[in-house]
Amino acid sequence: MSGDTLNLQVTIVTPNGEVVVPVTPRASLPVAEFMARLIREYGLVGEPVNWQLIYARQPLVLDRPLGEQLPPGPALVSLSLTPTGATLPRGLPGLSGSVANPPGRAAPPARSGAVAAPPARSGTVPAPGTRPAPAAPPMASAPAPAPSAEAASVSPTADTAPLRMPKRPIEVEQRRATVRYYSRMNPDRVFPLLVTLTREEVERVVKRNVEQTATGPLALATDVPLEVEPVLPGCQCHPPKIVTRLGDGNDVFTFHVVPHVIGDVTGARVVIRQDHATVAELELRVRVVQRTIVVASGLSTFAVPFASAAMRHFGLDFTPKDGSNPYLAALNFLFGQVSPVVLTLALAAVTLGLYWWTRPKGRDVFWDITTKPAK
Repeated sequence: MSGDTLNLQVTIVTPNGEVVVPVTPRASLPVAEFMARLIREYGLVGEPVNWQLIYARQPLVLDRPLGEQLPPGPALVSLSLTPTGATLPRGLPGLSGSVANPPGRAAPPARSGAVAAPPARSGTVPAPGTRPAPAAPPMASAPAPAPSAEAASVSPTADTAPLRMPKRPIEVEQRRATVRYYSRMNPDRVFPLLVTLTREEVERVVKRNVEQTATGPLALATDVPLEVEPVLPGCQCHPPKIVTRLGDGNDVFTFHVVPHVIGDVTGARVVIRQDHATVAELELRVRVVQRTIVVASGLSTFAVPFASAAMRHFGLDFTPKDGSNPYLAALNFLFGQVSPVVLTLALAAVTLGLYWWTRPKGRDVFWDITTKPAK
């Protein structure tokens, strides 16, 4: 906003309703010409003498400029444009029908205090040979006053055109998007997925089956909604999407993924959008595997001791006759020399060790978010 321009908000008050108009006129424009432009552009009835422009409960002088009677600067100044006592013969000036009653809205009802015109006296008789005077045309059809030379020379696209409020500039900040996730998951288990937006780079964590991918600096608007959506086909994500605004510090968004497929998750990615446009798209390398070795070890814990006891009961012998088969010798030692109780305890220990090694770990360093200056 330049120093020669005022930032005004005019409330036009008429018997038909109110209209709030944002305008930015020149400070040197006289009040009368400014009011004439409002009357012409909004289809008002009458001339500037029929209206008064009020600021701080005081009407402005018509022949003086706006800048001499209003405070300078870019601050918004509220004014009121109301009819004066110098009304026209047809009544108070007001909005025309196209402005006061837009399409689809009924005309406002008549005021209860309105007084109808008095009927003609019964004793009044027009003189013979004379014709009654024609009625005055309605004021809504009266032609608008001709604009002055200065007002006519102003282009509607110039800085002095009213009806245009200046747009506030969009604030933009630089952030880096980082996704931390488990690259190896088990079906029907819950695994966390973190998405961070930080000013600095996020340090990687050293943990089994944990991966991390990041972007470079992204220009994100602070006042525009931001969407973060993980896309993992064949998996459920809770929540499916987060819509928020950029915070002052580091933003951390937590999702939980439940796989329902086996194998590679094709097309896994995290999409970041703002103002319905994709800002960044981070690809993920995710594989879902069964814990087969743990299941097999658990089954053998019960099957092998039972087989050993059955062989002892039925007298089966795996001792090779020529002593050259190592597999038969191992089976004979396993089922003939080792007791079923020892087999059960040994296999149970192996099963517990495998489960501890392959179990999904929910915390540890996965949740640690440490930033460092970008290289």
